[in-house]
Amino acid sequence: DINSSSSNKPDKIKRYVYLFKSETNKYKIGISNNPLIRIKAFNNPSNNVKLVCMSNAVYSAYKHEQSLHEKYSNYSIGNEWFDFKDDEAVINNVKQDILNLI
Repeated sequence: DINSSSSNKPDKIKRYVYLFKSETNKYKIGISNNPLIRIKAFNNPSNNVKLVCMSNAVYSAYKHEQSLHEKYSNYSIGNEWFDFKDDEAVINNVKQDILNLI
């Protein structure tokens, strides 16, 4: 989770904004230095999480992540996870928002 002090500091390294999808069709919007390694933390025998998409590496990843969390807050189920109710239009909007980050 992002605390207010870290979100106000300029990023010194580039990070990726990613969208993960769980077997139960819940989505996680997060940031990582390496989403392909990060995803391993969520995979276990009872849950298989897949990478849906990720941005290019960006300096403002924290700001972008926070903005996406706010934009899609109506779908939030806590801890950076979202239930988009299988609404393909919303899911495609999230993907485009992430893929368009610079």
